[in-house]
Amino acid sequence: MVEIVNGEPLHIRRRPRTFKEVIGNRDEVIRLADVIRNRESHAFLLTGPSGVGKTTLARIAATKLECVHDGVREIDAASYTGIDDMRDIKELTRYRPFTSPNRAIIMDECHSLSPKAWESLLKSVEEPPDYVYWFFCTTQQAKVPKTIQTRCHHVNLAAVPLDGVKRVVELACSEEGIRLPERVDDLIAFMSQGSPRQALVFLAKVAGVKNYEAAATALKSATSSDPTLELCRFLANGNGRWGKGASLLRNLTEKEAPESVRIVVCQYIAKAVADPKISEERAQYLLHVLDSFSVSYNPSEGQAPLYLSLGRAVFNRGA
Repeated sequence: MVEIVNGEPLHIRRRPRTFKEVIGNRDEVIRLADVIRNRESHAFLLTGPSGVGKTTLARIAATKLECVHDGVREIDAASYTGIDDMRDIKELTRYRPFTSPNRAIIMDECHSLSPKAWESLLKSVEEPPDYVYWFFCTTQQAKVPKTIQTRCHHVNLAAVPLDGVKRVVELACSEEGIRLPERVDDLIAFMSQGSPRQALVFLAKVAGVKNYEAAATALKSATSSDPTLELCRFLANGNGRWGKGASLLRNLTEKEAPESVRIVVCQYIAKAVADPKISEERAQYLLHVLDSFSVSYNPSEGQAPLYLSLGRAVFNRGA
């Protein structure tokens, strides 16, 4: 295990501090940097899978907007969901900070807010004081009211591709003096499901292992109950029924963005089909599953595309 340094675990210590340090979603990051530089918006909605950098980007943007020290307020909306909580936040925005030129309100897991809480924020988001900036971060865009979405600059982040996650691991190893056995960096990148944060968590867990097998055992124990990987195993097995697959989707869609799940499924199945010992019959089936999940999802459609891909994989095997 990588030791905690100055009270910070590896994934916190290596959190990007500038836009240039962020790996993945380059176009979205560049556009956000332009909007911040030109002061084009006072409200931002950052959406995407867990661990891809939504809150990190909000913090970087807040710093660029001269929101520092007591000028930054981070709120876990999962714990502060009601209208009374939002009244307190709105009251805070009525006053300039003491030690900061501007104020940023970063609302993490904002999809947890109640409808009345959202309604109470509407005017503050639409007509904020010139020193107030709002940042709403969520894995579930569909649960954010359209009235809020249309008033925000939208930063839509995707799961980071495999090579990008591997780059995160490689940089961390180089700068932290971590030496991994051969192919363990590939294993970490694959198991991280497009999440740089998760990759660093896994890296800390396996740093110091002696070989690939030990790393695989450690990471398997860390992810054995992950519903996304359960879905991958179900699809790879080839003889599952719709009811079981639908049950797995219900278990995972509350916390995982459908596009992130799709990417993990593709990575998992692609690795299985690349096995040189695979039979032609099994290869044909796995390629069918891969094709069923090959098209990117539109976030506005929620979980519907994920169920459609599952249906294609389960019901159209002979097509």
